[in-house]
Amino acid sequence: MAATQPTTDDLLVSNQQWWSQPLFLCASLVVISFLPVAIFHDNSYVGNADIHAILEMCGSLIGLIAGFAIISRFYALGNRLYLFIGLAFIVNASEDFVHGLLAFEVTHNIVGLAETGADLWRFIPGTYVTGRLLLGIILILAPFLDSRMGDSSNPKKETIVVSLITLATTVALTAFAFTIPLPDFIYPDQVISRPVDFFSAIVIGCAFIVHYRVYRRKPDYMHIWVLMAISIDFSGQLAMSLSSQLYDAHFDVAHIYKLAGYTMPLLGFCIYHIRIVKDIEATKNELIQLTMKLENARQEAESLARKAEQASLAKSFFLARMSHEFRTPMNAILGFTKRLLKKTEKDINPRHLDALWSINWNGQHLLELIDSVLDLSKIEAGKMTYYKSRFDLKLVCREVAKSLEPLASRKGLKLVIEDVGPPQLFIEADLTKIRQVMTNLISNAIKYTNKGSVSVRLDIDSINPCCASIKVTDTGIGIKPADQSLLFQPFQQLDSTIGRKVRGTGLGLVVSSEFISGHNGTITVESIVDEGSTFTVTIPLDQEKYTLKKSPLEAE
Repeated sequence: MAATQPTTDDLLVSNQQWWSQPLFLCASLVVISFLPVAIFHDNSYVGNADIHAILEMCGSLIGLIAGFAIISRFYALGNRLYLFIGLAFIVNASEDFVHGLLAFEVTHNIVGLAETGADLWRFIPGTYVTGRLLLGIILILAPFLDSRMGDSSNPKKETIVVSLITLATTVALTAFAFTIPLPDFIYPDQVISRPVDFFSAIVIGCAFIVHYRVYRRKPDYMHIWVLMAISIDFSGQLAMSLSSQLYDAHFDVAHIYKLAGYTMPLLGFCIYHIRIVKDIEATKNELIQLTMKLENARQEAESLARKAEQASLAKSFFLARMSHEFRTPMNAILGFTKRLLKKTEKDINPRHLDALWSINWNGQHLLELIDSVLDLSKIEAGKMTYYKSRFDLKLVCREVAKSLEPLASRKGLKLVIEDVGPPQLFIEADLTKIRQVMTNLISNAIKYTNKGSVSVRLDIDSINPCCASIKVTDTGIGIKPADQSLLFQPFQQLDSTIGRKVRGTGLGLVVSSEFISGHNGTITVESIVDEGSTFTVTIPLDQEKYTLKKSPLEAE
């Protein structure tokens, strides 16, 4: 079984061995994050509204950018989990934006809040806690919603719809929070000065557990950065739960952690794409090298092809030249042999007579081989010429069959012409080559049949009425399925005991197939061993003679 190709995320995760244990990493971040909390626990530092507002507005901006970056990952890869993670950061960043506006002193008078009024102590923490709670709740629900919604078919539409629903719900909840009496968020005399913030820390901690389980099921590089962001947000909420008044040290530390929590996924997104760009550049360089190698291979292949073509042309020229040279002395030998055979048996010794018949028979066989080689060389050289004329295919087939009847009679075979369909089948073709094809097919059928019959059926093709069909059927030795693929290859004969006893050049069917192809026709074979074979030739009819006329209804 082939090994599964690793994804880019798999490679990035495996390249960083210490990231393969994100739980240890995130736990370390939480521990390190509490060092400033311990240092500033009894510190008398107190900030102001403007510093707090600047931290909130910077965090809101970074959070929005991080959220949109994470959503773009869903849009590109179709992993809906990142749609909800991105929306969680955008919702929190939007709440932080409102929270930051309320923190500016100039905003207090615009919205009717006195700087020392009791409502200020409720609205500012209220917007902060609302954003953190929504962040944790959406993160917890994200894997559940992702699994229930199935595969994403339209990321663009889904992004718009889900985002609008989520943001509308957020606005409604925030507006509702401003219309009801808000509880006290700060209890300065208690160890946990902000219980609601401690509760939001628990919610964010639960979100971390949920997403760590998701990561364990399917490790992903970006999810590691999300886990780190959640762990820092958890630390920030714990720090905020210790803040006993607005703008104290724990208060500002918590906001700095929130800023770091927004930065983590954005930093991971940037590093991820830097690695992707490097991988793309490395792949691009490899492709360039591969392209150069392929180009060199192509040029080498073209050079070899040219050499092979030149060698083929040289071979074809040699075969054609030698075939012509062989024909002259062979025709002379056959001519003298025929003249000697015309003498009576009284004039020639019987032993010499048998030798003459053997010379004549083998000479004819050698001449056929020479003709086949000459035809094949012309075909391979692309110099085969077709001299077409209009003639009756049935008449030619009957003439060929009649000339081969003595050969069939000597073997005790019955040669049958099945003349069906129209009385004539006119075609526009090379008469000599069509006659040669029919001679090859019928003589082969007689040659490989020891008993029974050979039939030639002439008709219009049942599948394509624009073509004539010639079926040459014998009751001979048949052809094995494995041997049928060799029939139309040069110098191949049947791999059987009977086939090896019959002389053949192995070129007759090759040349015949090329001749029929040159007339836009086909030769096919159907055969069963020990039962016989059927060779079917289809060749286009003369269209002027056999143009199908439409009926009056069709013409209308």
